[in-house]
Amino acid sequence: MLLVLLLFFPQDGNSEISALNLLQSRLVNTKALEGSFHQEYFDSLQGKKSFSSGTFAFLQPALMKWHYTKPDELEIVIGKKKLWIFDPVLENVTIKKVDAITDYQTLASLFKPDQLLKFFKETQPAKKLLTDDPTTISIYLAPKKQIPGTVEIQVSFDKNRHYIKQFVIIDANQNYRKISFSNINLNPDFHESQFVFTIVEGTEVLEED
Repeated sequence: MLLVLLLFFPQDGNSEISALNLLQSRLVNTKALEGSFHQEYFDSLQGKKSFSSGTFAFLQPALMKWHYTKPDELEIVIGKKKLWIFDPVLENVTIKKVDAITDYQTLASLFKPDQLLKFFKETQPAKKLLTDDPTTISIYLAPKKQIPGTVEIQVSFDKNRHYIKQFVIIDANQNYRKISFSNINLNPDFHESQFVFTIVEGTEVLEED
């Protein structure tokens, strides 16, 4: 489950600050996004990869929709306070509090300009997992304090339009989740009300504290 930055290498004491500051300033211009995504998940214990894909939408401050179409249909809606996971096959929706989702906290920080410098620092990656792409700039980050499920984040940005093009979240067991975006529409006219899941009659509701 999803739960969803510049080819900079520090050469002196100010390099890390300037790289993250630049990244932060670029994120300010991304108010909303929509497009397609492709997800690759690597299970280090089994040595296997699994793949999924679909469409996504994003609106500051870190409101999201993830509609998985392959291999199975699934919809994840992240609002200000709640997260909904809708399974159309089982006809049920699981509701969780956003603050309780550790994966969300990591992902949200990447989209929130005011959170990057607070929670992350630049690092040298043990292995670069981002796709080589001359149209992007990449940065490698580590949490300043321990974050469950995250020891490193690798992110690439489009050089010209400054949106996130790909990111990788790596955990302590070296499992990783790599998400690539395409068919991007930058700053569509979204409203907060679009990031609330509407429960239709007959849908089983599973609400978690």
